[in-house]
Amino acid sequence: MNSDCQKAKRTISSISRYGVAYDLELSPYGASWFDEVSGSEYEFCFSTLKHRDKFVSMLDKRIPWMNDSMSRRFHVVVDVSAAAVLQLYMQIETRGFLIRCGDELWQSPEEVSLAGLRIKSAGCVKQ
Repeated sequence: MNSDCQKAKRTISSISRYGVAYDLELSPYGASWFDEVSGSEYEFCFSTLKHRDKFVSMLDKRIPWMNDSMSRRFHVVVDVSAAAVLQLYMQIETRGFLIRCGDELWQSPEEVSLAGLRIKSAGCVKQ
């Protein structure tokens, strides 16, 4: 049996009869998000299909909402898309934490760091 078949067999056997994947590394429930600022794609692993579907459905609302909230707070345009996605993931996935980005794997929020914002022109005319 090749490794793909073995992995598929382990994945199926790691899901409870109610559809819960307690080992997120073997979970078939994943969702990707591309960060335009960093140019990176992140894969979020979920314990249930319901959690994944809720994340995907709320993502397009959460990012603009949080960007607007921070922009109103600081009175400048603020893009906190990465923070919004991370916050939504931690709010929805209650049985664990697993995010992949390229060769990196984060298994707890303590392993993740948000590295601030850059100040840049919002299209103003230079003098």
